[in-house]
Amino acid sequence: MPYQQNLSPQPISGDTLTTTTPSTGYYLGLNSINALPSPATNLNLTGVSSDKFGRIITIPQGPRDIVYSLNTQISSTTSPITVLPAQGAGTFTDIVSVMFTNTSGFGTEIGLTNNTISYYWYVPKGDCRGSVFNIPLGTTANTAWTASCWTAVNSIWVTVQYVLNK
Repeated sequence: MPYQQNLSPQPISGDTLTTTTPSTGYYLGLNSINALPSPATNLNLTGVSSDKFGRIITIPQGPRDIVYSLNTQISSTTSPITVLPAQGAGTFTDIVSVMFTNTSGFGTEIGLTNNTISYYWYVPKGDCRGSVFNIPLGTTANTAWTASCWTAVNSIWVTVQYVLNK
């Protein structure tokens, strides 16, 4: 008869974390992170990571510690305004969602760009438009995102949610 391991899940008493292996089974632990880890070198193994509560991290989700939101106001200009600054060498700002709120009396088209590719929305007066991305809008490392209106309006609020990645 072939050897069989007991791979059935074993209950852990209480609702507490453990750092020891249960005596009656196997315990699968994940690397809990609350900040970006150092990048692995080519062809090196990496561990599976979780947030502080043991939930496996997948993109576009990430631990709250690396998910950010930023508000910027554009007013009376058609020049590009930085809505998401560059974050430094080796750090990518991947946009998860963007919202444009037009509090002015005129509708306008708005462009969002990373100087490589641009995305466009039309925002009527007194309205808001935006997008949520299942696959985040990525860019090269240390690159800022800018937005500009096609007509000078009194006030456009730009809200960007993004994830820092290395």
